[in-house]
Amino acid sequence: MSRITWSGVTQALLITGALVVLLAVADKPALALFLGSHSPALPIARHIQLIVTWSFLLMGVTMVIFGTVRANGAVMGPLIILAIGLIPVRLGFALGAYSWLKADALWLSFPVSSFANITLAIAFYLHGGWKKARMDVGHAPLDEQEAIEEALAEAEPGGRLNPAG
Repeated sequence: MSRITWSGVTQALLITGALVVLLAVADKPALALFLGSHSPALPIARHIQLIVTWSFLLMGVTMVIFGTVRANGAVMGPLIILAIGLIPVRLGFALGAYSWLKADALWLSFPVSSFANITLAIAFYLHGGWKKARMDVGHAPLDEQEAIEEALAEAEPGGRLNPAG
């Protein structure tokens, strides 16, 4: 892993990990802010929170890895991997495990899909050939004068983004 990606992964784990641990330690007061301290839903929310929040660590690392890949012009691989993690993995697990896990199947589908996403993201990062991808400039200036005009332009060719200002 490159130093930049490794730095991003480390920061994602530290920041997200601190927040997940803080929420795990102080989950009752935090959830009581939204549900009320005497709500009958509080124990259910605490149970769900303990299952789901840890998956944000995996998701954070996945997003850092995909940020590196997308910044180098390869966008379809991450898109396809995230779609696979969402539709067949998360939905498939939730529906397939519902008969024996009941409602927990839905909540466990989050860490299961996050684990699938991070596994595929690391595989794509290491072996996906994304370093060969190049971003398309789209339109190159025809001559030197056009390049100067575009560089000195005060607004976008289609007009200002804020026409009233």
